[in-house]
Order: sequence, then structure tokens, then C-alpha cells
Amino acid sequence: GYFDGKFDEPCWAFRLNYYPPCDGERVGIAPHADGDFCTFLLQDDQPGLSVLRADGSWMQAPARGEYSMLVNTGNSLMRLSNGRFPSTMHTASCLARGPAARARFSAPFFWSPSVDVVIEPLPAFVTEDRPAQFLAKESGGGYSSGRV
Repeated sequence: GYFDGKFDEPCWAFRLNYYPPCDGERVGIAPHADGDFCTFLLQDDQPGLSVLRADGSWMQAPARGEYSMLVNTGNSLMRLSNGRFPSTMHTASCLARGPAARARFSAPFFWSPSVDVVIEPLPAFVTEDRPAQFLAKESGGGYSSGRV
């Protein structure tokens, strides 16, 4: 398969986030894309995760029910897929305000290939019409930004 040998000893991290209620202007985490392969985000029902759309506008990610799970693609997946699966630019905060406002909680699980894996466009995603868009980079050199 496409990813054979890439996740034999995966790197991962788990974090618990707390965002206190605010006036809707402050941002808890500035806009960024995760450097991993993908992020599994367990979130509560409070709004606060914003995602950058392809047209350049920001949208609120849905918070469905008391708890929901979102999956964000990261820079490593974007590089491996030669841009076919772009990384998700996003920002997070708590948008709740007023006397009944509650804090927002989320729990992201970051999942990446083994540290010794070279991250470069896989042959299945490179064609004559779409040559490799990214240079090779070691997985262990994690990076989290809008740039790859």
C-alpha cells in the first residue's frame, strides 16, 4: 500500500486544551497547520475551532452534540500526497461569552510517521501532469506552520 513501512513506529502526542470564555476577539491558538500526518480532535459542544476554506475565508467547524471528533490533515500527509490532501489551516479559541458562558475543552491526538521515514511525494501521487511539489524531508524534523 501507499504507506507501507511509514508507520512501523509512529510518533504521536496527546494534549488537553482549555480555552476560557472570552469576548470573541482573542485567539487561543494563532492560525497554523499541524506538522503531523493527521490530528484526531475530540471536542466538546462549545464553538471555537475555525478552519480556513479553499476560497480564503474562515468558517466555524461544527461542534455536533456533547462531544464530537474531527480529523485534520497535516503537513506530512500533504507532502506524501503531493498536495492532493492539503493540510488544514486552523485556529482555536473559545467564542462563548456572557454570564452563562462556559470554557471550551478539546483533546487533540497528533499522529505522525516513524521518525526515520523520509517524507516526500509518493510515486502514486506524482505524474507527468503533476510533478513532485515538495522536496524530501525527514519525519523527525516535525514542523507546524502554514508552510511546508
